[in-house]
Amino acid sequence: ARDIGVQYSVCVHMLREKQQTLLLPWALHEYGQTLWYQGNSHGAAQAWNDSLDCIFTAINVGRHWRDHIDPTLMLNAPVKGVGGSVLEKVGLKSVLGAACIGSKLASYIYTSDLHQQL
Repeated sequence: ARDIGVQYSVCVHMLREKQQTLLLPWALHEYGQTLWYQGNSHGAAQAWNDSLDCIFTAINVGRHWRDHIDPTLMLNAPVKGVGGSVLEKVGLKSVLGAACIGSKLASYIYTSDLHQQL
């Protein structure tokens, strides 16, 4: 299992070097999953948070998502001239992936921090 984690680490490093922004969030997600199974919850949290940052192209989205995402744009249809919804900005695959990653952070990492879970 350690070899798999090492290989994912190499993969993430290569994707960052090549600036592959479409594949990097998914590699980080899988890397976090591998770290979680190995018992490294701190490393998993870091990988999953990095994945969210890649999806939304902002820093600390998992911790400060309200600062980066207008809550009125989350489900509502966009108002003319105000910008698009989150779905339009990052795409369906990324929104679903971010929801999956966010649920893992809330369930596995931020179990005692209600503010982070929300």
